Amino acid sequence: MRKHLRFGFVLLFIFGGFDGIGQRKLPYPIIFIHGLGGSHQSWNDFASYLNSTAGLNVPTNSWFNSLDFNLNCDGNTSTSWYVTDYCDITNTSYLINCDAYIIDFNYGTRGNQSAIFKQGLAIRDAIKHVRNVTGADKVILMGHSMGGLAARDYLQNSTKWQSDGQHHVAKLVTVGTPHGGSNGSSGNLSDSIFGPGISELSEAVRDLRYSYTTGYDGAYLFGEYENTSRVSGRVSNFFNVDINCNGITGDYITGVNQYPSSLPTNLTYSCIIGTGKSTYMGLYGLSSTTDGDQIVESYRANLNNYFGVNASVFNIYTNNSYTVIPNNNFHTNLLKDFPIQNVWALDEPSTFNHSYEIYANATSTNTGFFTQQSNGSTYDTDRYKVYVQKGITKIEVNAYQGSYPSIRLYNPYQSNIANSINATSTSMNTLIHANLNSGYHYFDFEGYSGTTWRSYNYKVYNAPSSSLYANATSTCNQGSVTLTATESGFDSYQWYKDGVYITTTATNYINASTTANGTSTYTVKTTKWGVTIDGLNSWQFKDYSIPPPTLTASLGGVSTTSSLNICNGTGVVLSTNCGANTIPLWQNYATSATLYVNATSTTNYTVQCSNYFCTSANSPPVRIVNEPNIQSVKTGNWQAPDTWSCNCVPINCQNVTVQTGHTVNHSRQAMDLLY
Repeated sequence: MRKHLRFGFVLLFIFGGFDGIGQRKLPYPIIFIHGLGGSHQSWNDFASYLNSTAGLNVPTNSWFNSLDFNLNCDGNTSTSWYVTDYCDITNTSYLINCDAYIIDFNYGTRGNQSAIFKQGLAIRDAIKHVRNVTGADKVILMGHSMGGLAARDYLQNSTKWQSDGQHHVAKLVTVGTPHGGSNGSSGNLSDSIFGPGISELSEAVRDLRYSYTTGYDGAYLFGEYENTSRVSGRVSNFFNVDINCNGITGDYITGVNQYPSSLPTNLTYSCIIGTGKSTYMGLYGLSSTTDGDQIVESYRANLNNYFGVNASVFNIYTNNSYTVIPNNNFHTNLLKDFPIQNVWALDEPSTFNHSYEIYANATSTNTGFFTQQSNGSTYDTDRYKVYVQKGITKIEVNAYQGSYPSIRLYNPYQSNIANSINATSTSMNTLIHANLNSGYHYFDFEGYSGTTWRSYNYKVYNAPSSSLYANATSTCNQGSVTLTATESGFDSYQWYKDGVYITTTATNYINASTTANGTSTYTVKTTKWGVTIDGLNSWQFKDYSIPPPTLTASLGGVSTTSSLNICNGTGVVLSTNCGANTIPLWQNYATSATLYVNATSTTNYTVQCSNYFCTSANSPPVRIVNEPNIQSVKTGNWQAPDTWSCNCVPINCQNVTVQTGHTVNHSRQAMDLLY
């Protein structure tokens, strides 16, 4: 039984006694599940391999990625009720965002020998914790031996899924998992072929057996009644027969290899199978020579023999001299001695339906692997999906030299829309494409794995088409509006007015003047990575401009638009040419079509026109002159306004003085105005 050493954790944290801590590189984090009698240490060798050789971030110090569960909290092995047995003791404050996490059942009395049903509950909570700390939508489950059955227990029981009713698993990898059971048995109550200290009467041994000495099939795997006359150990009754852990015995158990306990098809599967060794090696009175990994027969380790899930199968053959002693047998060392094949089994999917989701413009770079395939091919296709907005998509891959990586891009309808230039000798490849629709797009990387595997780093960028925004919907008198492209970060912005190019800017705004008395439509195009795309929308402005009106003053049949000379108190009619659907705005706030004024002094009059949206500028002023005394300012003609101080032609009610030295020429008509 492992105990938490908090002080040890603090020292490790201060002095750096851990490795692999950093930002997650995989699209989906891995959850490692150990087998019967194992612990978090079962995965140390493979975790270290992923860090040192694959460049991933997998803390090998358990405090930072350990998911801890006690599956026998009450310490009573004679009962198996999950309400009192199951305890999630994970300290979530010690979980960090990394590439893999390790489940540990090695707590309590025979916690790592508990029923697979309770292990399925732990898988549920482990997924919840990992999703919470990473933000990932899905996880990858990788189980060694019985750990693979624990993952299956979760997947095949939808009542154990996450709170949204989904399992959130992208792939299940099983390593030496006895999908069809294992009858390894020692006949020793406290020590079995599965390892030292593994009781032959434990719940785990009970669930792993594909048959009992009573002649009945293994209950957990193939279905049976919870009855000691049917479910019995090799030398004695098991600690308990409450296989579904509901606190009641006597139920009929539907085995995980029975319909309808089928596996979901919206994830991928792979199996690592050990071959080349006789199972059980004739130990403990057993004489099976069936091919396998010394603990699990190769046929029973193949998931495809029980469900049509098209699992990729990786057979590991050995004729090395493994011996069936604790921690030194082929079955146990499928993890430690064969890390390359374990990486192969983690291969990313090549199908649209199972493609891993990654995020565009994420801060971190993703890592993938070109791996040798289960059919021996060294050419690998890995498919992903990404949600991008309409705009420009850029995909970069930097692969291990010799991989010759290429990229293919597919639209939301899964039709190929772009291919990168296939790499010849470089390890780098880039694809840039202007996508026409928003939505999930798919892309795959294709490359060569060599005889083992080659890693690659990749990232997806999306520059969405820009929408157009303005600070006004209309203008008046050719006013200025500020147009803004809502997406920043483009290399340049090209602005158009009524389809005619205006200018190019490096920033995402432009001041645009509208056309007088009309409507103008503005659009923007944006350029990124050498590709130019149209904006998502256009912006239309209505300009309600009104030209300045003309003001006319009338008196006694005389009209003028400049200056009118009157006698004191004479009424003058002012009128303007404001058009239809407009009204005049006079200086005294009147809005009538004409205005009558009685000028008692010289005054300048102006008028504006308004259409309720816009008000024109002032008209040129008309000067109404009421000056009783007028004198010449120069020699000139009587009828010339600039001859007189009032800048007007004198009329008969005004006194006129011709200054000494000035000569004013007049006609008979002018004199008639005076007399």
